[in-house]
Amino acid sequence: MRRTLEQAGFRVVDWKDRSEAGISWSAEQRRARAAAQATGGASPPLGLHIAMGPDFPRLSANLGRNLSERRVGLIQAVLATRPSSRALICSAR
Repeated sequence: MRRTLEQAGFRVVDWKDRSEAGISWSAEQRRARAAAQATGGASPPLGLHIAMGPDFPRLSANLGRNLSERRVGLIQAVLATRPSSRALICSAR
C-alpha cells in the first residue's frame, strides 16, 4: 500500500500500522457484546453503532476476523503531495 501511494505521487510523512490495536479493539467489542447479551443489556445510547447502523455488530465482527487472519490491515498515515514540476496557473476574478 505504501509503495502504491508513493508511486501515485504522495510523500509519506508518517506511517503507523494500527492493525494490532484494531485486533484488540475488535476483541474488546466482542466481549462487550457478549456481556450485554448475557445480562439482557441493550447497546449503549452513544457509540459507533449509531453511525454505522444496525449491521454494525456483523461488520465489526467481519473486520475483526479479517484483521486476525491478516487479510486486511489498519494503517494511519499522513501523506503529502509532491510539488509538481508544472506551474500552477491561478486567475483572479
